[in-house]
Amino acid sequence: MTNRPTYIKPLNKDRCETCFYLRTGWDDYFQCRRNEPQVTIRKECDDEAINPVAIWPSVTANDWCGQYAPKKKGG
Repeated sequence: MTNRPTYIKPLNKDRCETCFYLRTGWDDYFQCRRNEPQVTIRKECDDEAINPVAIWPSVTANDWCGQYAPKKKGG
């Protein structure tokens, strides 16, 4: 018998797809605007410079977290 992890899944309505803080991103990814963007360091392959960049966390429509807020109706 194999030990399989147990996942706790939220109700379908409580996921990023229906969250107030979700913003359009690219492809199948979106941006979570619940908290401030995360600062990271980016170094381009051909560039000597190391640049700080602020990036919003990427999420998919089926992701979820403990800070969910439903979208406001009519606005």
